[in-house]
Amino acid sequence: GEFFDPVSGEVLGDPGDILERVLGAGSSGTIDGVELNYYNFNELENQAPIPAVPLTDADLAPFTTAPADAIKIAILDTGLDYDHPDLSKFVYKSSDGIGDGEDTDDNCQVDDPMGWNFVDDNNNPQDDHSHGTHIAGIVAKGLGECDNCAFRIISYKTHNSYGVGTLFATSCGILQAAVADGAAVINASWGFYGGGGTILRNAIDTAGTYGALVLAAAGNDTLNLVADQQNPATFPLDNVVGVGAYFVDGTAGAQLAPFSNF
Repeated sequence: GEFFDPVSGEVLGDPGDILERVLGAGSSGTIDGVELNYYNFNELENQAPIPAVPLTDADLAPFTTAPADAIKIAILDTGLDYDHPDLSKFVYKSSDGIGDGEDTDDNCQVDDPMGWNFVDDNNNPQDDHSHGTHIAGIVAKGLGECDNCAFRIISYKTHNSYGVGTLFATSCGILQAAVADGAAVINASWGFYGGGGTILRNAIDTAGTYGALVLAAAGNDTLNLVADQQNPATFPLDNVVGVGAYFVDGTAGAQLAPFSNF
């Protein structure tokens, strides 16, 4: 069809006739902040993707709503095996039910009681890889040593069955966790080398203004990160902690693992 000027009613023509930078003094064809949708990764696996189906009432039945004062720990990864017996008691469940099409908990996602799947764009963050569940297990092991502490893990599936995520999915996950869901800690056991990542860096910076601490993997390639940046671990932000790997020697105690970036 034809486009019309919304003020004068003048016929502007069909979409192919409209030129950039000519429609009024305030118009512009310049787009701000565009960058490549960088792939990032954790552990690469050759596992065919199986799209997740939305959660059902039966999936939610084993879980109780998290206490109001629960400290939320967000894990942005390949998802979470929320039925795992060592993890189920730490799984966050909100008051948002499913099936009513309403954003009951007012966090900008509809029917999302247990996190979000940014790969399949639905409310089921089930793990189809294993890395996210592995990370959650480490977190749960630590939480289990704290008596009467109200911690809950929220899973955001930002990485697919191959262990690969995108800049867009991880940035959305950061903002969802910190701004909309109020996570205190965000775990990002993944990354990518080189420059770029302005959108992700801005998302993490925004998360910091909401009080969220971001723990990011330093990487496992024995590289000096002064020369080879791994983002987001090397982002120069006050709320980012880069996490390397260590091993425990029987005589010398904890030491940097030989494979860890530093």
